[in-house]
Amino acid sequence: MTVIDSNIEAHANSLGLPITVNVKSLFDTSDHKTAAMLERVNAWINFKALGANWFCDESKITTIEITLFPESHYLKIPELADPNWSKVLNGGFTGVQKNNTDALSFICIAAIANADIKEMMDNGQLVEQNLQQLCRTICNYLTINQPLERL
Repeated sequence: MTVIDSNIEAHANSLGLPITVNVKSLFDTSDHKTAAMLERVNAWINFKALGANWFCDESKITTIEITLFPESHYLKIPELADPNWSKVLNGGFTGVQKNNTDALSFICIAAIANADIKEMMDNGQLVEQNLQQLCRTICNYLTINQPLERL
């Protein structure tokens, strides 16, 4: 198990949500405003999935674990060279994924493009919105072959 896998599992378990989002190497996670914003992103994506009836059958709950890195850090993760991880192709984002479709479990590590980081840092009002949209894109991509409504 890689460090990413164990970090993702610990984060997912601590939130108790079917979809979890974590951002690494970008924000000071000890900052209360950042932590609150990340909690809102997690709540938002789960409410979107709830509204799309992703959780209507409790025996078939889809779980998604998303870890986002700045592009420069993403390019150094060991999962890029791991044959157990698949590169995302034509998903509208840069990332790697590991899925267990039988268990409806999906893990994705994705890059936040440098241009997007610059835009978010130039206008702090865009941070939460941009993270939400990236998470929506990732969730829709990962579940494209599942009988789920798009978020």
